Amino acid sequence: MKRRPEQPVERPTSRLFRRLFLSRLADAHAAGRLAFFGELEGLCRREAFAAHLAPLRRKNWFVYAKAPFAGPEAVLAYLARYTHRVAISNSRLLGLDERGVTFRYKDYRRNGQARYRTLMLATDEFIRRFLLHVLPKGSTASATTDYSPAPPAGPISRAPGN
Repeated sequence: MKRRPEQPVERPTSRLFRRLFLSRLADAHAAGRLAFFGELEGLCRREAFAAHLAPLRRKNWFVYAKAPFAGPEAVLAYLARYTHRVAISNSRLLGLDERGVTFRYKDYRRNGQARYRTLMLATDEFIRRFLLHVLPKGSTASATTDYSPAPPAGPISRAPGN
């Protein structure tokens, strides 16, 4: 089927992505792979979760996709640098003793050699911070992926408490 010039390629892509994303999100909920806490705890119920997703099915989603300049091999090489990274490499870990974990980090507010700093954290605090970077099973992170529903019309409201 030949595409008409007035029909942007983004619309079919956006609809497909929206359908697949919401379908897989509903499947994950039905399989018990999602957890909700605090004010969102009610979303554990199937009916409440479906009602929460209903407005997203009616919104226009915008998917930004363009052909890679250097071909698919260059895209794969670029993404490979990000998908298998860990929160901290072994070379940055300097020591572990009864006081805690000592490691090197970069302070981007400083320049030159002062940028490289050393920090010691209590072991439980180090583990807590490390686990903030662990993704759920089956998830991947990428610096180039940003899929989200269209922004709300009108002024942007602030989150409660901000």
